Amino acid sequence: MMKIEVNIIKKDMKTISSEKKCLKDCLTLFSKSPGLYGETIEVNFKRFNEQEIILTGENLKEVKVFATKNQFLCASECSKLNDCNTAMLKDSKATFVGHSSDVTSLAVLQNGDLASGSWDKKIKIWNTSDGTLKMNLCDHSGAVYSLAVLQNGDLASGSRDNSTKIWNTTDGSEKMNLNYHSSWVNSLAVLQNGDLASGSRDNSTKIWNTTDGSEKMNLNYHSSWVNSLAVLQNGDLASGFADTTIKIWNPKSETLKMNLCDHSDQVVSLIVLQNGDLASGSWDHKIKIWNTSDGTLKMNLCGHSFAVLSLAVLQNGDLASGSADNTIKIWNTIDGTEKMALNGHSAVVLSLAVLQNGDLASGSADNTIKIWNFKISLKFLDILLESNISSNFFWAALE
Repeated sequence: MMKIEVNIIKKDMKTISSEKKCLKDCLTLFSKSPGLYGETIEVNFKRFNEQEIILTGENLKEVKVFATKNQFLCASECSKLNDCNTAMLKDSKATFVGHSSDVTSLAVLQNGDLASGSWDKKIKIWNTSDGTLKMNLCDHSGAVYSLAVLQNGDLASGSRDNSTKIWNTTDGSEKMNLNYHSSWVNSLAVLQNGDLASGSRDNSTKIWNTTDGSEKMNLNYHSSWVNSLAVLQNGDLASGFADTTIKIWNPKSETLKMNLCDHSDQVVSLIVLQNGDLASGSWDHKIKIWNTSDGTLKMNLCGHSFAVLSLAVLQNGDLASGSADNTIKIWNTIDGTEKMALNGHSAVVLSLAVLQNGDLASGSADNTIKIWNFKISLKFLDILLESNISSNFFWAALE
């Protein structure tokens, strides 16, 4: 029996696991209720088919409450909306289990595979199509805090063992060991010229030639740990610090261009938005959006109850944030509204990455990686074709 697991997004909504009959009943109900078109539908309950519902999502749309005889929430009614905030946690492939400790870092390789780094000192390479583990990279002696994909397809990893390693992801061999930091390597970023930047707990940012492993530059004008790095669209390097500040550097001239100062605690995550703005996440529970041309603060995104540890930009431009409150939130960066919250992890969300197909991968202190899909799967079509419902209704629901 085919099963589907879906998050329809509205505050206090619950995830529903359904069988074919449930979807058929639901679609039949809504096909007879044209007045409901364009509404978000909600059914509140805590159990389904005697199983406890554990995942939730949020959205601030108006709600109509309906229940079928099987208490199944019709996913397609939401997906017909252009701005449908629906997230589906993929069923059989949703959770990658293999690490024995926190999943601290994620990166998408050029071939679409997903690399994950962990407190278990290992890097794992996953096939995101079927969830199979392809390779283990095991030479770090400390937790793997950061990952970055180089322009030639190699993988760089930064570790609590103070080293940065370069890996051939085709055969898993270690190509290079950059072992010149005196403390943990917290963050990595690839510059526009292909060089690698590494930020460390030793208060420095180093720039490396990834062809020969030589150190080209040492930006050690810092007063605290370098927690996060991001490369701006103009090639400048942004670094987030434990002293609550963000610094913008010109890596060609080694000059400091500006300081961004508004967080009240450590800055632990940075990401560049599609419009060139910089988003920063902090231990102060906030996300801030900055204009990188003049350094002005444009927006505060407030919704997490604990530290914002990871950020990622979805293909539609929305911002995803992972937090120590165990949730992932999706934000509209135009108006600052929270579009949804994903509550699938049972511990801190430490890392995020967007796959080539647009899905979101999240790594957590619950030792797992979860894959999230933000549109209703076309697998629903297989169910529809076995029912007596008009195909016109189904395709209208997907538009």
